[in-house]
Formats: sequence, C-alpha cells, structure tokens
Amino acid sequence: MLNKKRGPRDEGAFSSGLPAPLAEFQKVEKMYAHLEQLLLRIGFLDTNNPKRIMHTLRRIFGRANLGDRDVAILRGIFRQL
Repeated sequence: MLNKKRGPRDEGAFSSGLPAPLAEFQKVEKMYAHLEQLLLRIGFLDTNNPKRIMHTLRRIFGRANLGDRDVAILRGIFRQL
C-alpha cells in the first residue's frame, strides 16, 4: 500500500520517501540562460551588469535543489512572460 507523504519537493505527490533526483547541470544552466534573457528583455536586469542579480538568483534556486520537473515548470512560466 502506498502512503501519501508530503515534503518540500513533492507537495501532494506519492513518494517512496527518497528525495527526487536533481536536474542535470545542463538543464539548470539552460534555465538560467532563459531566465537571464527574459529578465533583460523586461528590463529587470541592469544591461551593464546582469550577472550581479543573476548570481543571487542562482544561489536562491541552488538552495531549492531543483529536479527535472521543477526546471520544466519554471521554464514554462518564463515562456509565458
């Protein structure tokens, strides 16, 4: 019988109790590139120094231990903006 366990990474999903595998490095890097392009396009990043804020955003997302599904969801949001 499966137990429904809730955790920070699998809210509402059936879980084996093991953490979900992390997204591949290249997928996360593509997500960061996508985010940087988006934030430059909407004028959020300083065009003279976009890496300043991107460094902070990388730290924030890095602490989240993103999985493949997380990266796909975020990129889907970025595409809609």
